[in-house]
Amino acid sequence: MSSVPRFLASATRWSFKKKFFVYGGSAILLESGAVISRSVDSLEDVRQVGLVRFGRAACAVAKIVVDYKSSLRGPNDSSEEYNAAIKKCHKRSAVELLELACANGGVFIKVGQHLSALEYLIPTEYTSTLSVLTSKAPKASLEDVVYVIESELGKKVDEVFSEFSEEPIGAASLAQVHIAR
Repeated sequence: MSSVPRFLASATRWSFKKKFFVYGGSAILLESGAVISRSVDSLEDVRQVGLVRFGRAACAVAKIVVDYKSSLRGPNDSSEEYNAAIKKCHKRSAVELLELACANGGVFIKVGQHLSALEYLIPTEYTSTLSVLTSKAPKASLEDVVYVIESELGKKVDEVFSEFSEEPIGAASLAQVHIAR
C-alpha cells in the first residue's frame, strides 16, 4: 500500500490527464489548423475563408503559447538567461503574429497596426516587428480585385472603366487604390 494519501494521488493523476488533454488538444488543433490553412485558395466560399482564418489564428496562438511555456521553463525570473530567453520568445511570437496578419489580411492587419503603436504597453520586439504593417501593407492580387469589382457591380471591369491600372498606387489594411477612368 502506498504512503501517499488517496486525495493527493488522484490530484497527481488529474494533473497528468489535464496536461495530456491540453497538450494533445493543442497538437490536434495545430495540425487541423495547418490542414485548413492550406485548403482554400480562392475567395469563393466565405464560410471556408472564415474557417481558414480561424484555423490560422488558432494555430498561431497555440504555437505562441507552447513557445512561451517551453522557452521560459527553468530559468529564474531575475537571471540574464531568462531575460535573453524572453526577448527571443517575444521576437519569435511577433514574427508569428506578423505572418498571421499577412496571411489573413483585413482586420488582422488593422489589429497588427494598432499593436505596433502600443509602444508604452507591449515589448519592443512586438512593436518593431509589427510596425512593418503600417508602412507596407500587403497588396491584393489583380485577380481578387477584379473579382470583387465584378461581383459588386455586376459588370465586367472593362464595361465599367475605359482604363484600369493593374498596379495599385496604394495599399492599406482594408483596401487598396487603383487608378481607373
